[in-house]
Amino acid sequence: MIPVGARVRISRIRDTLLGDAISRRIGEVGVVRGLRVSDGYGLGYVVEFKDRHYSWFFEDELETIK
Repeated sequence: MIPVGARVRISRIRDTLLGDAISRRIGEVGVVRGLRVSDGYGLGYVVEFKDRHYSWFFEDELETIK
């Protein structure tokens, strides 16, 4: 489990149908701001980026930055 406040890098996007706006986030670094219960596929993480944009991701889409 990734803690709230952790810095993470987007390593992949599970759902490629989301379009370019999310796909462009691969490689970007953000901060986990909260958790989100998904529809049965696991826990999601709300990530805030430098431009103040928020998106949520599954844990296997994130890489923790030390």
